[in-house]
Amino acid sequence: MHRLLTRQLRDLGLSPDALDPQLAPLAEAVSTAYSHLEEEIALQAQALRLATQELAEQSQRLSEAQERLSRIIEFLPDPTMVIDHEGRVQAWNRAMEAITRVPAVEILGKAGRCYAVPFYGYARPMLVDVLLDPSLPE
Repeated sequence: MHRLLTRQLRDLGLSPDALDPQLAPLAEAVSTAYSHLEEEIALQAQALRLATQELAEQSQRLSEAQERLSRIIEFLPDPTMVIDHEGRVQAWNRAMEAITRVPAVEILGKAGRCYAVPFYGYARPMLVDVLLDPSLPE
């Protein structure tokens, strides 16, 4: 008899060895169900451990790839900025710093077309904005 069923019977003041013979098939079915459930839980726990490990490995690889990409962008000889879909500056390389005299730390993460200010003196749409929002006039 499964240990959980044995404990539950004892909690009810019943002796697992002195069960009514008519309840024996039911007790056996419950015991088997508990065993199957325990096996399924063990399998699910193992699957979760493997998935967690794989996710951690993928996350590490993604971080390494992002770092490599950041270094590539940073040292490109051409002025390069990266704007996300929400219009925030995600990258501003050394060549961009050189032509605009705006350090990356001052502009990274900012939005509101702030990347246009060094070129035009005010925030205005640029080509990247047309890419982000095709409804803008060219």
